[in-house]
Amino acid sequence: MAGGAGAARGRLVIENAVKAYDTPAGPALAVDNCSLSVEPGEICMIVGPSGCGKTTLLNAVAGFHDLSSGRIALDGVEIAGEGVQAEPGPDRVVVFQNGALFPWMTALDNVMFGPLAQGALGPAQARDKARAMMADAGLADAQDMYPAQMSSGIRRRVEIVRAMMNDPAILLLDEPYRAMDSLTRAMMHEALLEMHARRPVTILFITHDLEEAVFLGHRIVVMSARPCRPTLELDIDMPFPRKYAMTAGDAYRGYVQAALEAVHVEAVKSFAAGEKEAA
Repeated sequence: MAGGAGAARGRLVIENAVKAYDTPAGPALAVDNCSLSVEPGEICMIVGPSGCGKTTLLNAVAGFHDLSSGRIALDGVEIAGEGVQAEPGPDRVVVFQNGALFPWMTALDNVMFGPLAQGALGPAQARDKARAMMADAGLADAQDMYPAQMSSGIRRRVEIVRAMMNDPAILLLDEPYRAMDSLTRAMMHEALLEMHARRPVTILFITHDLEEAVFLGHRIVVMSARPCRPTLELDIDMPFPRKYAMTAGDAYRGYVQAALEAVHVEAVKSFAAGEKEAA
């Protein structure tokens, strides 16, 4: 079961979400009638064709824009919907594909920044917490490094620890490992799962990598061609902690194939729609 001890927060409910953008040609639907629930402590992987609206949905959860209709609630509190002004909050932290560490700060100062800026912790408390969390993430030797001195893997781990420093109810990851080589990505997968085991925050994770989705997720949600809505929810019944030896097993390969078939159906639709628009 997703979550476990300590995973009391982070229940996400998306109900009939619709997001349309105004264009010179009229309203363009990015998300349409999308409903999804994510349980506390669950790692929910979102996959689908490029441009289908996955990031638009994640941005609505993050509070970066309003919905056209429908609602989103986090731990019973409506964060998007009719009469709700969209705004980011410390209960939702986003890690994007492109890094966002402050280049003039050390790793430790970057990790400490959020609670200090919000006034949630004093300097001594923030420093102690940051050092402990960085040690848990295998970053004890990186505390005094600047971003330019770090490898891509270390930078990304620092970003995720910085996000976790705020004790968010949900962590929103938008293809955070896309630009990494396969070996670094594999190491990052194991590091993320180790961090999640210590602090089982709810994670909504967008990826195009189906093997990544199966390895990391409690569940995979396949989204339709634009406009975005779930077409398949696939529970990954493999034990944690996940080890890479599992990727050679029949169960793992079966999940990857099931996800691939579902995404392929939607990718064909997306390609056909693009060809029609270009004609």
